[in-house]
Amino acid sequence: MNLAEFSIKNQVLSIILILLALFGGWDAYQNMPRFEDPEFTIRKALVITQYPGASPEEVAREVSEPLETALQQMQEVKSVSAKSSAGVSEITVDIKYNFSKSKEDLQII
Repeated sequence: MNLAEFSIKNQVLSIILILLALFGGWDAYQNMPRFEDPEFTIRKALVITQYPGASPEEVAREVSEPLETALQQMQEVKSVSAKSSAGVSEITVDIKYNFSKSKEDLQII
């Protein structure tokens, strides 16, 4: 006897088993341990800024350099590199593995 045949002949038992599996799964999901605010660390950031119609030199002088300077002042930053092209500035920021997370140390630019 195969499973389909057994399920058709014993519909009540099949429905009970399905409901037990559903309620068991729901209960397991509700009681699953989880972190309220899981900690994850991003090690790289890519800052893309558009400056339509500007030459690469203008983008570097007016966008990339001020952003690089501001980002390098943050203690969490390991290194900053920039690439300026016509109308677009791309800045790659590498973040240190360990740094102090006290409220005084965090700054918003």
